[in-house]
This record gives sequence, C-alpha cells and structure tokens, in this order.
Amino acid sequence: MAETVEISLKDILQKLDSKIDKLGENMESKMEKLGQEFNHKIEKLSEDVNQKVDKLSEDVNELKGNVKALEKEVTGLNTRLENQEFLNRTITVALASAFFLSVTKLLFPNFLGNI
Repeated sequence: MAETVEISLKDILQKLDSKIDKLGENMESKMEKLGQEFNHKIEKLSEDVNQKVDKLSEDVNELKGNVKALEKEVTGLNTRLENQEFLNRTITVALASAFFLSVTKLLFPNFLGNI
C-alpha cells in the first residue's frame, strides 16, 4: 500500500542551500570569465583604434607635405605663366603695329614719307 517517507525539512533546506550556493559559485565564475573576455576584447579594440588613429595622423602629415610641395609648384607655374603672358602681349602688339603700318604704307604710300 502507500508508504510514507519522512524527510526532515531541515535536510531539504540544507540541500537547497548547497545547490543554491553551487549555482551562485558557477554564476560568479562564469561572470568573472565573461568579464575577463570582455576586458580583453575592449583592450584589443582600443589598441586597434589607437593604431588606426596613428596611421591616419601619419597620412594627414604626409598630405600636408604634399600640399606644400604642390603650392611651390603652382607658384613656379604662375611665374612662368606671367612671363609667357607678357611675351605674348608684346608679340601681339608688335605684329598688330607692323600690320597697320604696312596697310597704311600700302594705301597711302606718301603719308609718312619715305620710311
């Protein structure tokens, strides 16, 4: 028929306490491992970001140097262009003067005398 088993409430509570303690210890160890992994990942990401920032800084400095070199080249080109414009203007004025003088001499041979 039906058997009755007597268990003291004290024993059950002690078993529950020990199981809860084991679960708490397991959770603490797992949380500690997760915290260590998280810290490691954060440190690795921080190093990667620092390396990339350093690389970008180097690239910016290199670009600044290139810009200065380009400014010098542009200054040199501007000087040459100004000289070329002066020469072209002088040659154009000389050719136009020669053309008008020759047309005047052709149309009015005695206008300016014997040039």
